[in-house]
Amino acid sequence: MTLPVDHPFTSIRRTLLFWWLLFVVLQQVERLFLLRDAVASETPSPGVLAKTLLIGLRGDFIAATMALALAAILAGAVSLLAASVTRRGWDATGLGPIYRRSFMVSGGAVGTLLLVLLTVDMGYYTHDRQHLNFVFFEYVGDLFSRSSEAAGSNTQAVRQTGAELDQSAKWAARVAELLAFQLAAMWLWWWAFTRGVAPALARLRPITPKRSNALLALCFLAGATGFHHQGPYGIRIAEIGSATYYTLAQNPLLFAGEALRAALVSREKLGEVRSPNHLPIDAALHVTREMIAPGQSFPYVRYPLVHALGRSGQGVRLPQPANVLLIFVEGLDRRYLGRTIRGIRVTPFLDLLKQESVYFEHFFTNGVQISRGLFASFCSYYPRQGASAMKTRYAHDYLCLPSLLRRGGYRTEMVINQHRDLNRLQLFMAQNGLHQLFDESDFPPGAKRMGLGISDGALFDFVRALWEEPDQYVAALRYTDVELERFFTGLLNNHLLRNTVVFLLGDHGRHEAVGRTELEKQAGHFTAPLFIWMDDSLRSPDRYHPRTVTPVASQVDLAPTILALNGLTPAVAPFLGRDLSCALVIDCLAENFAFLSSVHDDMIGLADREGILFYSLRTETLISTDLALERYETHRTTDDPAVAAKYRRLLGLYESTNWLLDQNRIWSWSELGDTL
Repeated sequence: MTLPVDHPFTSIRRTLLFWWLLFVVLQQVERLFLLRDAVASETPSPGVLAKTLLIGLRGDFIAATMALALAAILAGAVSLLAASVTRRGWDATGLGPIYRRSFMVSGGAVGTLLLVLLTVDMGYYTHDRQHLNFVFFEYVGDLFSRSSEAAGSNTQAVRQTGAELDQSAKWAARVAELLAFQLAAMWLWWWAFTRGVAPALARLRPITPKRSNALLALCFLAGATGFHHQGPYGIRIAEIGSATYYTLAQNPLLFAGEALRAALVSREKLGEVRSPNHLPIDAALHVTREMIAPGQSFPYVRYPLVHALGRSGQGVRLPQPANVLLIFVEGLDRRYLGRTIRGIRVTPFLDLLKQESVYFEHFFTNGVQISRGLFASFCSYYPRQGASAMKTRYAHDYLCLPSLLRRGGYRTEMVINQHRDLNRLQLFMAQNGLHQLFDESDFPPGAKRMGLGISDGALFDFVRALWEEPDQYVAALRYTDVELERFFTGLLNNHLLRNTVVFLLGDHGRHEAVGRTELEKQAGHFTAPLFIWMDDSLRSPDRYHPRTVTPVASQVDLAPTILALNGLTPAVAPFLGRDLSCALVIDCLAENFAFLSSVHDDMIGLADREGILFYSLRTETLISTDLALERYETHRTTDDPAVAAKYRRLLGLYESTNWLLDQNRIWSWSELGDTL
């Protein structure tokens, strides 16, 4: 077939341009199609809507450029094969008619594949308000899995698929509607290109072929970066606080590509967590089950720690759901509360708040970095010993506090004073139920900065005396205490804490290794405080009694406590923490414990009422101390009868929780969501 000289697709440049922009059009149509679902869920401001569409367009150009490159490679392979079979070479005008015809075929094939993927993405978004994510690919893997390990989940996957297919009329209508829009958009683009764009390009005779090629290549290069110097990363860190519109702005192909990579990695055969004298995984799981929920059943083979949550009669339940304010203070170390230095009380506000709150004097963080502290607090699961789960396994399937609060009718918002991509926080929180994230870009342009992030206010004059103290953490803590008082008092005066429970804690202890002994320097990373304060409107003698609580608690206990107070405890969960609400009125939780994991020192630990047992994975040594890190430090051997049982529990927690996290066998919304 020979095309007329003035045909729109005679030029390979015009052919490439047509398919490139067509791939963009297909993606734009799907985003606009999903926009009405987003608007039905949350009405955007004009600024958010404009930013969503602009960032989405940038991502679509990146994906379209990738699709064009795939089509070009396929066309090249087909052309070489055709040329070798017909013994016809390239003509003198360039790549020749064989390549142009091959590209029309390969472009159609890639376009069809793109259309199928966008249709599947539309269906998944309709169901879960997410693009094709890790959960989707795990679900597909389970659906077709023949392994005995996945047999139980495979059956569940088949049943769920059948249930969805039973609603074929609903899905058929929605798919038909999307395809109708896509076909209309394709026809409009073809009409606009053949009637307007191509003739206009053909009339640009003054531009030489070399310059035309260079200009087109420059356009493709710009498209591959999404017209932004940060490329795909610029899409991921989009400054859109709304989780709904942040998700909509993400390109479905780029999003699915990352999720598929994570799913494939998670299905690779992983060795057991390396530790000396390790326990077999079955033994480690048995130990962990007996510690987190003694006497409970664990009915799910694929998700070995999912269990029914006991509803103790001792726990406090509020008469109606309350507002929850959760305040994480960077590096807040309880060892420095109540101190007086150079005649200045370091934390007068926190000391007063301690008297008006239920204060946990033996509270520990489960990790030593902010990403690990947030993960433990939101998802009631121990942080990973290696790379942070929030940073590297953010696409995994978890049961976290924001998702459960959302299901309970709450709106959840989070404010941070740094960048939203810190430890991939935006991606993690958007996938785990958060409605809105505010970061440093949302602060007023004139907001003062102090080092990394936004400061809370001006430094008061009387704080300056503490700058003479060699340890400048003290001065920073005094400043923080002043600003916390200003913030808290302002909320009270404006009646903004009505019907509110406040949880105030540190994300971890001090970053620096500070202490009288080497062990205290390491253990100090975990020594954060926990204050639980309740508004007068919620207080009664049977619900709240300000006091200091002695038993051990840790960050994994936060989510179960918040949910229990508000009557939102799920029927089953993989939570490793316990409901602390009984401690608001009575002495309880004597058997509670805290698992500690430090990547700084390659050390793990187990704190209970008898003290803390630390184990160094690097030096293979054991040492025990008291909860206050004051009275004794005793070096132990792994076969010492005094600590043998505790050492076994420590290893069991370490090995089982790390292994399950790496294998993504903690939770599954697709399989277990209906059990809540």
